[in-house]
Amino acid sequence: MKLLIYEPNHTGHHFAYLARMLPGVTGLPIDIIVATKPRAIESDEFDKTLKDFGDRLEYVTCCSDAPGTTLGNARHRANEFLRTLELTRPDHAWIMYGDGLWQILAVNNRLNTNPIASRIPIEAWLYRGGFSYPTATGFGDRMKRLLFRRLARKRGFTALHLDDEYLYDFARVIDPGPSATEMVLTPNPIELRPLEPDTALEARKRLGLPEQGRIVSLTGMIDSRKGADLLIRAFAEHHRRADAADSHLVLGGPHDDRIKAVLEEPGIARLKTDGHIICQDRFFSADEMFDVAAASTLVTAPYPNHSGRSSIILWAAAAGRPSLGVDRGCIDRVITEEKLGWTCDVSDIEAFARAIGEALEQPWGPEEQARVRRYAEFHRVENYQRIASSRIRRRLDMTAAHSTEEA
Repeated sequence: MKLLIYEPNHTGHHFAYLARMLPGVTGLPIDIIVATKPRAIESDEFDKTLKDFGDRLEYVTCCSDAPGTTLGNARHRANEFLRTLELTRPDHAWIMYGDGLWQILAVNNRLNTNPIASRIPIEAWLYRGGFSYPTATGFGDRMKRLLFRRLARKRGFTALHLDDEYLYDFARVIDPGPSATEMVLTPNPIELRPLEPDTALEARKRLGLPEQGRIVSLTGMIDSRKGADLLIRAFAEHHRRADAADSHLVLGGPHDDRIKAVLEEPGIARLKTDGHIICQDRFFSADEMFDVAAASTLVTAPYPNHSGRSSIILWAAAAGRPSLGVDRGCIDRVITEEKLGWTCDVSDIEAFARAIGEALEQPWGPEEQARVRRYAEFHRVENYQRIASSRIRRRLDMTAAHSTEEA
């Protein structure tokens, strides 16, 4: 069997998630082809995520940059994926990020009419389910819901792995046809380590962070899309209005140029110079993502317009730490329903600053740690691998059983 993994992008979560998924299939008797961009396999992200898989993976660098517009990007990726099928002729395909692409493929039922796509199982992972939210009432949202229902019933995809509780709830109530797409609530892969009395201190030492005081953190891509600018301004306001001499803001991950400009503003630059804002402008491994969460007093997910879960709040749960997130969308739902921390209006800087101060004063002990860790169990990387690889394993088992019967 030949598995094609279509992943043109390497930044952010892209190669990191793929690296956590691959151990579920690298031990199977299959060939694995990763389709990506030429520069992706020359990147730091590649060196820190996929390089160690060595020659177990074959790379096809047939992907290219997409146009800047949302529609142009989706069309480019859909056409590129179909061309990659022609080039590689796989028996099974994974699309690591199917957002946007699924809509283009659904419009003309292209998966069912393409000679290769129509005969092989194709699975895709979706992260942007905002069109399914109760607050999504616009024309575009209604059209996406209609298109999603049609796609689900026609089984253009064998399975869609949904990283959003709202989208999963929406998908589950679609009246399935005889060949409906399988809908799967996917884990968002994290690693759980045992928590010891010195876990936080040791994590701070490994990261070179202050061993004393309270730490507020944001990790991942440090950009305005993730609300880093809002967090920086809210922390500065919190520091100005409160007795916050022992508080530090840690920004861990590649910094966007616009965020670097915010950090140079008067007042904010002083906090950085004084060590109250700590910037670690680089890619963070999975181990380091856990360490930052474990080192933190409060983990933040201030994404102003985010669709889907936030892996940051899951790392916080894995480390037994509380989260402060945006008060809308899937982040608000998960934090509120699972009692993982608190939410607020992150666009209101004064309200955000108050929420930071109040959260830092909330008691958080063994009972709270145990509660958030229970939620994190579903998202263990081992569960992620098991669910992702289950259809391939079933196909291999069926093939083996058929061979035994013939013998």
